[in-house]
Amino acid sequence: MSFRKIYIETSDICGLTCAFCPTKKGVRGVMSVEKFELVAKKVAKKAAVFTLHVLGDPLKNQNFADYVEVARRFEMPLEVTTSGFFLNDTNSEILLSQNNTIRQINISLTAVLGLSAAVEPYLKRIFSFCDKFATRESRRFLNLRVWSSEKCEKKEALLRAVFEKFGGFEGDLTNLKNGQIRLARHILLSLKDGFTWQILGETEEGNLQNGEFEVRKKGGCHGLLRQLGILADGSVVPCCMDASGVLKLGDIFTQTLGEVVNSRKAVRMKEGFLRGERVEEFCQKCEFFGVE
Repeated sequence: MSFRKIYIETSDICGLTCAFCPTKKGVRGVMSVEKFELVAKKVAKKAAVFTLHVLGDPLKNQNFADYVEVARRFEMPLEVTTSGFFLNDTNSEILLSQNNTIRQINISLTAVLGLSAAVEPYLKRIFSFCDKFATRESRRFLNLRVWSSEKCEKKEALLRAVFEKFGGFEGDLTNLKNGQIRLARHILLSLKDGFTWQILGETEEGNLQNGEFEVRKKGGCHGLLRQLGILADGSVVPCCMDASGVLKLGDIFTQTLGEVVNSRKAVRMKEGFLRGERVEEFCQKCEFFGVE
């Protein structure tokens, strides 16, 4: 039993209200460092990399260093995904100095598109971090992510600011292709179309709040085959898209990982994906299939 990636949510609190993120924040709260260590004991060596993200922003945790230290002790290679809004001197130095533990840093610039405030102060903080990252000359990668198909002035201004920072860009910013653009040594701009994170959870009647979305019963997914998610309350979910725990498979705080992934529900889902079938309604209406 080994995964390519296990997502671990240290909290579902981010302090932002981005339009692309549909679910309520602050419901599960913070996974304490003690609980995180319990999780580490159960999942270390079970994945090639561990991403500190589902909902929430790990840098909002004032004791972020303690989580990194636990991961270091259990030899868990980390990938940190953040909006960048909570970068400060303390956590920036942790990100920059922990080369052996923090293997990749992702900054989601898409968060800025939903803000009414100016983007300049936000980008100044991120660009300052990029400058510091560049001086370290590590083998790690820093990804600046813009995942949105929306064409708007704010997105164009955002991309223009990024390219001006790293040497300019000649062409139509509205028609950039999906993919990765090298901005500097080991600093990449990752461009992808946006998707609808459609399923918010269950109604009081037990039905999914999912609106009108295409039902696709055929197809596979990396969930339970290459990735797994652990929410701040200990809920284990098949993938990073189940931010509400609709498909909860078990509780990592009280069960072993083996017990969870070998449960009847988990096995049914996994066998379905291997057959090219999406057996759960959540999966049938997900627009993020096969994407990591």
